[in-house]
Amino acid sequence: MELREETHKRMKIRATIRKNAWSSLSLVITLVSAFLIDARIQYLYFHGAWSFDSGEGRALSAWGSLCVLLSVGTAIVGLIRDTNRVWGIVAICLGAASFFLYVQ
Repeated sequence: MELREETHKRMKIRATIRKNAWSSLSLVITLVSAFLIDARIQYLYFHGAWSFDSGEGRALSAWGSLCVLLSVGTAIVGLIRDTNRVWGIVAICLGAASFFLYVQ
């Protein structure tokens, strides 16, 4: 009985993700890019090699801005096409928050 209930819960989660595919994609882009860029900056900072004006700093800045634009774009498509608009609003808010993280 427990296995059936657990399987049913997983199927509901997968169905929700499928119905809101664009917003889910936006959330994944935002979270993964923010995590990877922050991890790289922390690694370089820890080893004393981080400088925003360096070539790698400019490359990470360009990569972060591209990911933010891509994330917000897919969130806007998610607001238009997905069934639940709350996911799209959350995705746009996280995209804006990651933008302010990069601006800081």
